[in-house]
Amino acid sequence: QAALAPDARLALGRVADKLRDIADAVDKKSVPGQCLIRGAENLERAGRILCGLLPSGSAAGADADPGVLDEPCIRALEEAERSEGAEGRRTMLRRLTKEYHPDQNPGREAEVTPIFQHLQKLRNDQDGKR
Repeated sequence: QAALAPDARLALGRVADKLRDIADAVDKKSVPGQCLIRGAENLERAGRILCGLLPSGSAAGADADPGVLDEPCIRALEEAERSEGAEGRRTMLRRLTKEYHPDQNPGREAEVTPIFQHLQKLRNDQDGKR
């Protein structure tokens, strides 16, 4: 399942892009347009869950669950995995863990600590530690 996750995520992303295109054609502000956009967001979230970027229990978005990575983290991990595979993801997790360390972000501890903890969990999961 883990080996298929990036491919499944790309496929879900393509379907989400198509839904957004249809929403643009319909009218994003209409009820059908809003439903299409919500569907696209849910597909992207499912892809992130498959790849371990979001905890599987997070049904809501990043705003509702403070342990969920912010968009810059997610984009950096996606790009690293696309271009460099598992080793790129490992390197990016290490860099992001340092970047989001509470000691490196005075005054933003409450904001970065949940992200830092989630990044540490991802690193431990990837390295087979518990």
